[in-house]
Amino acid sequence: MTVQPHSNRTNAGATAAAGQGGTFSPWPALAAFVVSVASTWSAGAWLQTWRLAPGLLLTELCFFAAPASLVLLCQPWLRAGEVFVAPSLRRLGQTVLLALPVIGLAVGKGLAVREALKIPVPTEPLAWPVALVVAFAAPVCEELLFRPVLQGALSRIWKPSNAILATALLFGLVHGSGVRFGETFLLGLFAGVVFHKTGSYWACVLLHVLSNTLGPALFRQAAMLGWLTSPFVALPLAAVAIWLSGRLGPPAPLDLGGWRAVIGWRLFGGGRLPGPAGGRRGSFVASFWGLAAAMTFLVVLATFQELRERIPPPVPMLEARQSDTWLVREDEMIVCESRIEFTGSAVPPREFRLALPYPEARIARVRLGDADLKWRMTYLDLFEVILPEEVPANALPALEIEWDLPMTALDRDGRGYTARLQALLPVLAYRLDLILPPDSPWQLGSDPALHRTTLFSIEDPGTRPRHFFGTCGIRLRKRLPAQ
Repeated sequence: MTVQPHSNRTNAGATAAAGQGGTFSPWPALAAFVVSVASTWSAGAWLQTWRLAPGLLLTELCFFAAPASLVLLCQPWLRAGEVFVAPSLRRLGQTVLLALPVIGLAVGKGLAVREALKIPVPTEPLAWPVALVVAFAAPVCEELLFRPVLQGALSRIWKPSNAILATALLFGLVHGSGVRFGETFLLGLFAGVVFHKTGSYWACVLLHVLSNTLGPALFRQAAMLGWLTSPFVALPLAAVAIWLSGRLGPPAPLDLGGWRAVIGWRLFGGGRLPGPAGGRRGSFVASFWGLAAAMTFLVVLATFQELRERIPPPVPMLEARQSDTWLVREDEMIVCESRIEFTGSAVPPREFRLALPYPEARIARVRLGDADLKWRMTYLDLFEVILPEEVPANALPALEIEWDLPMTALDRDGRGYTARLQALLPVLAYRLDLILPPDSPWQLGSDPALHRTTLFSIEDPGTRPRHFFGTCGIRLRKRLPAQ
């Protein structure tokens, strides 16, 4: 079996399709990507700060799916062939098998980077509204832009390996984090391989869905076990992923030569996308790499800022106790009041950071005694408190923080909800009370007359301060209508 006849047929089909729909231009695809990046990094970031789950959903729909759909409407040859045809069960099964080692590689790479930079690994699961957006909306919208539009356009001016690698580079950069670049680049690389070999957008969506659902769970488990970062695990996973990639396309020719040619064929050979159509593309190539360089520069700056915010400077070991009161409102918002009393001789610096239990939580007010303090959010669930100069460091009054939390952020179970027992900073004692207003539509357990309960309390001044205390159940349910 030879490769040239298949390649000639593909190029001929691409030329014919372009001739029927007009002259092909890669510029609309690049313009859609520029619009997506600019919107996501500005308005999208603001939307996600406003409300994480709906903001993330609007970002995916408006700034990924909308520009991609406009390009697909204007350039019909990008949606020609089998792009939006449902793949066969065999293709779906092969994609699922490929996703497993790819997810292992991406998670291992992410853990290795975080361990090298000494960044804490997130161990808490996402709230279910955010998890749904990440698992389903993000793959559908992002793959629409990166596969049929961007990779589909680049495959007409570059050879397959260059088009796949260039698209994976932009996919890694658009996430805006150097810490996550390795894992996102790997996902973009193998999603590009799947699209090149199958020509199916839905197969790429499936790979992305599996990555966004299985990846976070594996991340938490692998962080505790620590074995996935070993090269003795990563190398076999990479070999399996490359071998499975080759199974998506036709068999390799017998005269490929050395092992590099074999790997190249398994990743980039035997594709179903149209090949390069020729022509002068010098200005487009220069614009593409100029954009990639500018994004790399901005991502490097953002990564330095992220590292500065995620790795706080060392602070003295404080002796403090915290008491929280959660008031459940009728609109399914929880108004929280946290009171921190500093009981030891060590005092916090003038600027120190506190961590909220949930990324969806929002600060309303910070007070120290009778004085309102300045504060700023640094990274979703982290905020920095600035003590005024006139406050005596040796006699700090109680620190009071008012914040709110949507009930959708809590984990559901068969008997109600589950709350995370997390102090804002390591403390020696922690208490959590729950209050229902007299006219609340909720009731605690089976007693409709109960309006206040202590969910958790620990007093152990003989141990070192702790930040996490596990979880506790909240037997909260809607009141039955009066008969």
